[in-house]
Amino acid sequence: MLKYTEFCILEDQFKEHLSTNCENSYLREINTLAYRTLEIVRYMDRDAYETEYARRIQGYGTLITDFEIHPFDRHEGFRVTTTKNRLFVVAIDEIQMLQETIYLNAARLYKLSRSLPHAAHSFFIRNTIIDEILSTNGIEGVSISRKEAAEAVDSQDKQKRRFGGMARCYQNLFRDTSVPLASVEEIREIYDELLEGEIAANNKPNGKLFREQDVKGIRNGRIIHRGSHGERIISMELAALIRFLNQDPLPLLIKIMVAHYYFEYIHPFYDGNGRTGRYIVARYLASILDPFTSSGFSHMLLDRKKEYYAAFDSVSKEANRGEATIFVKTLLDLVAEGQNNLIDRLTLSRALLDRAHTILESLKDIDELQLAILSLLSQNAFFQGEMTDAEIAKQVLKSRQTVSARLADLVAKGYVVVERKYPKAHRLSDALMAEITSSGEDKA
Repeated sequence: MLKYTEFCILEDQFKEHLSTNCENSYLREINTLAYRTLEIVRYMDRDAYETEYARRIQGYGTLITDFEIHPFDRHEGFRVTTTKNRLFVVAIDEIQMLQETIYLNAARLYKLSRSLPHAAHSFFIRNTIIDEILSTNGIEGVSISRKEAAEAVDSQDKQKRRFGGMARCYQNLFRDTSVPLASVEEIREIYDELLEGEIAANNKPNGKLFREQDVKGIRNGRIIHRGSHGERIISMELAALIRFLNQDPLPLLIKIMVAHYYFEYIHPFYDGNGRTGRYIVARYLASILDPFTSSGFSHMLLDRKKEYYAAFDSVSKEANRGEATIFVKTLLDLVAEGQNNLIDRLTLSRALLDRAHTILESLKDIDELQLAILSLLSQNAFFQGEMTDAEIAKQVLKSRQTVSARLADLVAKGYVVVERKYPKAHRLSDALMAEITSSGEDKA
């Protein structure tokens, strides 16, 4: 048995080894935490390695799945087919606490979002979806502008817009239509709609539903993953994944994250696996949490993409024996952080909107219709909307001519300015915006 001083010396040596040999700084970080991967345990004390593995796999708090995976040898670039490990998760304290945090955050997000005026609520949904489309493509290095994403979300005829199918999929998460996957055929249907027009002809599935030939994942010029072999095995593994998601008694959030790993491990398509897998996660999160958490999943991951990838890599390492504890903890941590960012953004925007309402109601030289117009424009400003004059007329149930006349008067009084001429749109003037925001700073 190692003495404490010997353990500290070995730990320092391993940290130095990681800093010089690991590609990802996140792996260095997670291995300095109290809960260490089996890989570091083996490095420090080979005699203790098997004992520690047995302690984890047989522990009362361990969640063992029926999924068996082959570890991946990154030096050779192949799965180690002579070895199979059951995927398992140790329900450490951090995972338990993160689950509770996520559920509480989801309830808070739902409450905050439902307190918004109609236009602000619609704008918040719109921008959450736009951010998600940008992020899930950004993780894969797919180029898309914010204008393209916005056009996909706003378009009535989505078949004519790039990413129109993806926009439709994420919009459905806000329509209470998130139901469990029913079949492997449905996974292909999701793939077709989500990635409509985005997959090159030579990368489209060449089996009945999925790919037939082998596929490898390459990052920075190195093979880092190989998917399951052939459509028959892929279909069997995906069917098992659906049963796991819908029937296994594991805690829901842990189950969803483990399923995300297993989907990417299978890699059923030549291209588009990441975007499809993240949407499936979003769909299941929407069914148990709130649509903002689910539709912000990729947005949460983009800023910490290296950690996201490192978490995948850790599960596949032979020394870690199929343990997904760090993977689940990492993804839950990213979800909770993303929720906190959404809550902060929503709270600030709501506070600015309340300040705007107080100031607008104090104006003595406007009528009720103009107050309604300014209220809509303040929602437009603080929730990043793009409301045109025509849309304002629909919202206030007045004719374009009536609204145009009131807007012209508001321009003359210095409360609004023309933002663009076609389609005609106005925004709050800089002077009024400054009064609203400075009022908030004074109160703070």
